Amino acid sequence: MNYRVIVALIVGLILGASLGAVGIQLFVSYQIGELSAKVVELESQYEPLLNEYSLITSQYSVLESEYNFLVYHYNQATGHLSELSNDVNILNEMLNSYCKIPEAFKYVLNEEEVSKIGPTVTSITEDSTEILDACDEVYKYVTNKINYVHDIDFPYVINYHRTLINGTEYITSFTMGSTTNYIQTPQFTLEKEQGDCDDQTVLAYAMIKYYERGIQGIENTLYIADIEFLTGSSHLAVFLPVEGGRLCILDLTGHFLTTQHGSITSKDAASELENYSDWWSSTEGEITHIDLYDVNVVDGSHTIAASGNLRGISEFLRTY
Repeated sequence: MNYRVIVALIVGLILGASLGAVGIQLFVSYQIGELSAKVVELESQYEPLLNEYSLITSQYSVLESEYNFLVYHYNQATGHLSELSNDVNILNEMLNSYCKIPEAFKYVLNEEEVSKIGPTVTSITEDSTEILDACDEVYKYVTNKINYVHDIDFPYVINYHRTLINGTEYITSFTMGSTTNYIQTPQFTLEKEQGDCDDQTVLAYAMIKYYERGIQGIENTLYIADIEFLTGSSHLAVFLPVEGGRLCILDLTGHFLTTQHGSITSKDAASELENYSDWWSSTEGEITHIDLYDVNVVDGSHTIAASGNLRGISEFLRTY
């Protein structure tokens, strides 16, 4: 290779390198220009975006405050709904308790209510020395002084509207109705001098119990008999079992009293229950079932001492 060729190659390489450097420099300059333009453009967008961000942040803070306010009131509302549901259930339970036997016993045959009739019991049994004598005085007093009347309207809850919220049912509204059956306290029956069979039986039971506990000092077994007839109707009476399988029945509104020769007494339980069933047979049909409730007049609690037909109750009373 001659000298000129070598020189030409060297010159070519130098020129190529120079042109390449210039090209790279031009490319970089172009990119820098592009980036600078974008920076300017972004800088022009930054301020509005910053303002918009500040606005959104402010709106978020307001919405967060409103959300917390709504959550607070939502929790309060569900709390009130829960309280309302509980109160309505308690109200309904209480109202129904006054309307049904034996649920009503705890309201009408407790120590506080029974003590209220003490003066009346004391005055009518002052000459009584035996439990049967006291029962006779109670029977005469109630049947002579207390008029039989049907109960007046008594309120109770007839239906609910429930709403499901987050898996929990709440009572959101309810409708009140009325019934003509409820159990009066003994004192109320005394003051108003009126009541149906439930009221008069409860009164007589309370009076006899007061005599036993507060005057005689000896508490005997005494039952409230919840009686069902063939017609499907029900009735209450007081049963006093006597030692030797004997029974004295006080039916205040049915005007049935276990007597002999016009005086109160006790008779063989089986035969007296048959007599009692026959007494009602012309109007209500025979007795089909009896529940005997033993009520504690201290707290109104009760137990079912026996439950069954006439034969079953007779057999139970024979063991007394």
